[in-house]
Amino acid sequence: ISRLAASLERYGYLKRGPDRRFRLGPALWRLGGLYRLNFELGESVRPALRKLVGETGETASFHVPDQDERVCLYRENSPDPVRHHLEEGTRLTMRSGASAHILAAYYLGDSAAKARLATDGSCISQGERTPHVSAVAAPVIDATGQFYGALAVSGPRERFDHEALTRARAIVVSTA
Repeated sequence: ISRLAASLERYGYLKRGPDRRFRLGPALWRLGGLYRLNFELGESVRPALRKLVGETGETASFHVPDQDERVCLYRENSPDPVRHHLEEGTRLTMRSGASAHILAAYYLGDSAAKARLATDGSCISQGERTPHVSAVAAPVIDATGQFYGALAVSGPRERFDHEALTRARAIVVSTA
């Protein structure tokens, strides 16, 4: 294991900290970029995110499950300076937030998450993960029933009120 760790460190996959413990290295960032470039949905998801931002004025994102977390694989931030800002690659909990409930319901089969879904399969959260952010998400499922992830729109609660969330839900569901 020591020789393997040394090899992984030499090629940048691991990095040893001052405490002599190993951490993930910068080579993984490059691999993540290659993964995102070759991910088949990227060509469809990015235009959909731009469309969602254009129609709602809020941040749009696409999340995928990764073990017991979710990863923001793609995002398009709102042009408004007061916005919910997300970065691609951000890892978030699967316990709270609209897209988390979608992923927990469809990917993990979690019954509590399924109970939170609307009849159209979407989910709304208000101040659940972050007190000042509201979000709406819907599952991305192809014609064969293959589940790919959660498409979401999120924004400041002051601006993303019930009326705006209701309007955004219809847009997100039809886009997903």
